[in-house]
Amino acid sequence: MFIKIANVIMKINCPHNSTLNELLREYIIEDGKEDTLIDIMVNNNIPLPAEQVYGPYKNYYYSKEADGTLNTYAIPEGFDRCLLSCKVSPDGSNASIDIIDLSDTIVEFNLGEYMITAIGLVFIKLILKNNGFVIHGSSISYNNNGIIFSAKSGTGKSTQTKLWMDNLSDVILVNDDTPAVTFEGDDVYLNGTPFAGTTGLNRNVKVPLKAMVFIERAEVPYIERLSFREAIPRFIDEMKKSLVSDNISLCVDFAAKLMEKVPVYLLHCNMEKESVDILKNQLQL
Repeated sequence: MFIKIANVIMKINCPHNSTLNELLREYIIEDGKEDTLIDIMVNNNIPLPAEQVYGPYKNYYYSKEADGTLNTYAIPEGFDRCLLSCKVSPDGSNASIDIIDLSDTIVEFNLGEYMITAIGLVFIKLILKNNGFVIHGSSISYNNNGIIFSAKSGTGKSTQTKLWMDNLSDVILVNDDTPAVTFEGDDVYLNGTPFAGTTGLNRNVKVPLKAMVFIERAEVPYIERLSFREAIPRFIDEMKKSLVSDNISLCVDFAAKLMEKVPVYLLHCNMEKESVDILKNQLQL
């Protein structure tokens, strides 16, 4: 199966392709010259790495082998074993995923959704090699203008996108959790991805990025434009990355590159339409 997400083409070899087809349907292409070959195997005994690991960071551990191979391991809270491992070759041309199938022991476990999560862990590394990055946020397109709302979980990112959809026409929800940003020449784009968190809401669309908006809650809403110094800690917190130095450096570089082309704001927002109006007026939309 071939899929294209943002500007990355992946060929996926998996014994459970039918499980993935529905979740990836908008991103499947007939064929192509893949940037990366991903092999997925169900393996009920995933060993922990011998090399030094970094973490935990949001239930994940990271390591980098001597040859440059990047590894990610998932050990969720409450588990005493590794549930998946992802290995990406130094040049990004090959990746392997081992994943445990817990369908027989955990009723709500969905193997297909967990495979999507694993593919997302690989994609995070690949897009950094393909002039882009992934960020934790809920994103929309309004009249072909892309907007990303980003903040820590529970702050109200999805609430802000819903306010736009409820109060304005011509609004498309691009991705409700993990959109991608790509750079093409002098232009910056918002891209949909199938990695959409608990809601699963996403569309395979690509639109120019009009604004990057970090949010905080406030009773009385207002907006301020952020300097690089003010914005970079927020970018680093919310950009998806491995905890290895070269990945973190790339994230800093891409954040700086984005801010050269796209305004970055902090929206102090409430859960009312006035938050929509303040941002819409600021962006002159």
